[in-house]
Amino acid sequence: MFKYRIYGSVLESDIELPQLVSADISEEAGLFLKKTVFSEEERQRYTAEDTVLGQKLSSFWNDDLICVIQEGTTIIFEPASGSDPEKVRAFILGYGMAMLFLQRKMLAVHCSGIRVGDKAIMISGGSGAGKSSLARQFLEHGHQLMADDMMVAGVGRMAVAGTADIALAYPAFPATKLCSDLVERENIDTTGLRHITENKDKFLLPYKGDFSCEPAELEALCVIAVLAPEAAVEVVEVSGVDKMKLLIDNLFIDRSIMFDGNNPLAVSLAAQLASHIRVIVVGRPNGKDTTLEQYEKLLEKIKN
Repeated sequence: MFKYRIYGSVLESDIELPQLVSADISEEAGLFLKKTVFSEEERQRYTAEDTVLGQKLSSFWNDDLICVIQEGTTIIFEPASGSDPEKVRAFILGYGMAMLFLQRKMLAVHCSGIRVGDKAIMISGGSGAGKSSLARQFLEHGHQLMADDMMVAGVGRMAVAGTADIALAYPAFPATKLCSDLVERENIDTTGLRHITENKDKFLLPYKGDFSCEPAELEALCVIAVLAPEAAVEVVEVSGVDKMKLLIDNLFIDRSIMFDGNNPLAVSLAAQLASHIRVIVVGRPNGKDTTLEQYEKLLEKIKN
């Protein structure tokens, strides 16, 4: 049995999850990850649809595992014969946790999470937009990592009497996933780094700074947009319904799954979270390394 800290909770796990911060074995767990062998009846039930998203029971399956998420507390999974343990862990910590926290009325955003002072920002965007590169600029300038690839956020209160509802972001992973082209461009020594193959060829780079497992007030969602090669870097804050649209577009669970049948919980959570944060679009020219300029202009916008 292993225990870890993830998104403000303690997870008790049947399998080792080296991506996470270990918790003391004596700490009481609120989340549980259990490895099992499903019966044939259960296997047929949970593979009848690719994905089921519910407030009490969710499930998904693929060539690597069958995964069932229950009551916002428990993930039960069966790895497929011969499956890659790295991929199994990635699906559990990605879609599995995103579904679990949705049952807890929180949203998982596909992003890098950075702590800027006492506030958090989420850096998001489409595949290849440059999330990791911009996040790396923040880290190189002394800001702290909160999460890589996915961060959980929701509206609640800090553990201080009399505080009002605010948007809160919860940390999880003290490492960054760097695409091989960025590793090559920056001459990063890959000796001893874990090589991971998800949708892209990546390396897992341990975070060497101070890592806090405490939540932080979420200041902004920052979405990178790739512009024409001749365009200038621009940083624009959006308002109104556009905030909610951009948040929905960058949730970890695919939009077609999350909003199938007009999921009322997901819609209300997205509207609530969007109303409590700023949403900023960072436009950058395609084919040019402008991450330092993006960082400087975004930091100035956040502080204003």
